[in-house]
Amino acid sequence: MPQQRKERDFCIGTIFHPPFLGLLDQHLASLAAAQKAYERNVNITLLFSYVRDTAHVSRAKKIIAKHSKTLSIELLVAEQRFTCGGARNYLYPRMQAPWKIFFDVDVAVDRAYFTELHSALNTVKKKTPQVKAIAGGIGSWGDTAIGRYEFMMDMYAYYGKAQATGVDREKYDFNKLTTAFPDRDTELRRFAHKKITYLQGFNHIIHEDIFVQGGYDDNFFGAEDREMAGNIISKGYEIALIPQCMVYHYYNFTVKDILRRKYGHGYYSAMFRKKYLRTKKYASGFVMYTLYTLSVLYPPKTFRNPYGYWYYFLAYASFTAGTIMFHMQNRFHNVKIFRFNYSAYSFTKREKHKK
Repeated sequence: MPQQRKERDFCIGTIFHPPFLGLLDQHLASLAAAQKAYERNVNITLLFSYVRDTAHVSRAKKIIAKHSKTLSIELLVAEQRFTCGGARNYLYPRMQAPWKIFFDVDVAVDRAYFTELHSALNTVKKKTPQVKAIAGGIGSWGDTAIGRYEFMMDMYAYYGKAQATGVDREKYDFNKLTTAFPDRDTELRRFAHKKITYLQGFNHIIHEDIFVQGGYDDNFFGAEDREMAGNIISKGYEIALIPQCMVYHYYNFTVKDILRRKYGHGYYSAMFRKKYLRTKKYASGFVMYTLYTLSVLYPPKTFRNPYGYWYYFLAYASFTAGTIMFHMQNRFHNVKIFRFNYSAYSFTKREKHKK
């Protein structure tokens, strides 16, 4: 590895399991490009979990070996099937820097990521020490036609929660944030360093102080990002949105994938709201679902076209189904439910028989 200064303020933890192995090379290549632009060596810890076949481990090691000359990587292999929250808790003590960057393997990291984060953390240290988490930016790659609408829904639900931006998310056209740089970069800056009450699981940065006081909730297979945000805010700390710390998430989804993903969002969002409703930072389930029902009749501006209407209705229906199932299981403990499973996405099935 070339001799570079070692980054001491932040490090990386990425989680993945065998069906997502095909995305590892792209993920590491993007980290190598970002590190080269930053001119510092950032430590990377990979957690490869739910591994039952040594052939998968061999393949992962071959991919990592391709990048060993440019990246400092530690691979952790576990047979255990973690929840998303549990996986990040497992990573935490092995990440030796004050700020922990958490990625999923299905993201490509922007070349300017580390440079932007370094600048943002300097601002946080000087002006807003109460900030203990950074919510990074989200972009897309590999998206299908319906996957692009899922991307815009993520932006609507995420950037739309930022405070004091002057943006009305019901009227704002989030297509503005899907265009190429530099226009998108200019538009994104209006969101920079704004307070936000949410995190995005595949791209967020947490200060070690939060883990000293308790990390992620191991019960959250999904929505662990929202749960962590609720945890941080309930302790009196703040989250800053820094969209220039950009990653590009893989939105190669089919209609069935959207239904599955939204079901999981609905189920674990209901679980999250039940836990943090007392903080009064989040709308109650009744208020939120009433607004959702009304929005089906007149959706946000981003979705006001034939394809957008169709997507929005499907997404809402599946989200609602997940929510109902959570409350049914919470009330009637013997109810069997459809289990949310990240490994069942259509693009992951191509990985199941690869060695």
